[in-house]
Order: sequence, then structure tokens, then C-alpha cells
Amino acid sequence: MAAQPAASSPAIALCRYSADAPHVRDAILAHAAGLALRGEGGLLFIGRLATGAARPEEVVAVRFATLTAAQAALARWRAGVAADMAVELIALDEASGAEAAMMLFP
Repeated sequence: MAAQPAASSPAIALCRYSADAPHVRDAILAHAAGLALRGEGGLLFIGRLATGAARPEEVVAVRFATLTAAQAALARWRAGVAADMAVELIALDEASGAEAAMMLFP
């Protein structure tokens, strides 16, 4: 059984929402900008699911300095646009070759 991630582990939130909901994208980007200004994280990428679904969806990935910070921020965000998005929170573990990942996600 895998160990629980440490609260100090960095984290990524994958926020998925309908592509025809620009207000959700705008809210996420505003939050990500605030994180970046405070040195607590920031925007990683914006993309579309490549499944060709009938209802296109976008995904925004937001980086957080710690898992605890991510959980607290997402609790606040849910008060705003939660009904319009799905969120997957990923706690990052150190792995060999992490230097290459840092080049991809500075």
C-alpha cells in the first residue's frame, strides 16, 4: 500500500469544465495569477481533451507549492465555480529523473 502524500508535497489541480463556459476559465486563471504573484504556484497549462467528445471540455492545470495550500485554495474556489467544474488533485512525489520534469514544469 502506498504511503499518504506529505502535506508539504507540491500538488497539481486538474480543473475540467465545458469549453462553452469561459467564466470558469476566467475564474481559474484569476486564481492562478494570484498564486503566481504570491509565489505559491501558478498556471501550468490550458488544453482541450483530445477525445473528440460531443461536448468539448477544457482542462486547466494549476500548480501549488504544497498539498495543504492546494486543498485550502480548492475549498475556497468551490464556493465560486465548483458546480461548473470537476477537479482532480494530484500530490507530486519525488522520482528519479525529476530534473527533467522540472524543465517541463518550472
